[in-house]
Amino acid sequence: MIVICNNKKIELEEGTTVAQLIHDLNYRRAAVWLNGEQLLASAYENRVINAEDQIKILRIVAGG
Repeated sequence: MIVICNNKKIELEEGTTVAQLIHDLNYRRAAVWLNGEQLLASAYENRVINAEDQIKILRIVAGG
């Protein structure tokens, strides 16, 4: 299936979760918006991405 991630079309397998996408992108921590709604990190494991979803991911690289 095709989705838009950070303004680029990418292909994902059906049933891919937000957590799997973050892992596949080699991000350790990230803030994610799905179709304009920011997701809680606790929702990443169970939130399945659907075809044509709009995803914005900001990688968290440092804190404090």
